[in-house]
Amino acid sequence: FSKRLVNYFQDDSGLVTMSFSDGTIAEADVLIGADGMKSVAREVMYRDLADEAKRRDEEEARRLEGFIQPTWMGIHAYRSLIDTEALLKIAPGHQTSTTPVVVSV
Repeated sequence: FSKRLVNYFQDDSGLVTMSFSDGTIAEADVLIGADGMKSVAREVMYRDLADEAKRRDEEEARRLEGFIQPTWMGIHAYRSLIDTEALLKIAPGHQTSTTPVVVSV
């Protein structure tokens, strides 16, 4: 927590070494890129893949470079949490108390 990823490197054994903006370094077996819209994890991953692809296929390298920065797809997503007890007071037996629900508009 309270860390900002700057870069990461995965060695041949699979070990991931992460560098953070405060100068610290950490190692892990797995890096999950859940770092938001301006994802450093995604940027580093696609930059590395594009650099690798440049040696074999320039067109593939350009395609991969297109994923480095996020692109708005014209879709909005809204998320919210609703207190189950409060919901069941106004809607007893509502399906969301027992079943996950995804609403698409």
